[in-house]
Amino acid sequence: MSRRRPSASISAARISAAVAALAVAALAVAGCGAPTTEAEGGSPAGTVAASAPAAAGVPEVLQFNAPLVGGGDFGSATFVDRPMAFWFWAPT
Repeated sequence: MSRRRPSASISAARISAAVAALAVAALAVAGCGAPTTEAEGGSPAGTVAASAPAAAGVPEVLQFNAPLVGGGDFGSATFVDRPMAFWFWAPT
């Protein structure tokens, strides 16, 4: 018996799978790399950033109010220096 040559569709499928695997690997490696620019928090050297006055002891980013499921309002400022946990799913 003689060997049969694989069909072109099988070869094309293997090539497509290899290209897809290489693309996934390239994206994974690129996602794990270090950023090309330095992103530092704060203001550039030599300038002073103006900010609104914050409540005592609460960073501005953590100041918010939100409605409670059972009624009422939640204010983050009431939990200064106390641990808290958020439950974002509410049964209905």
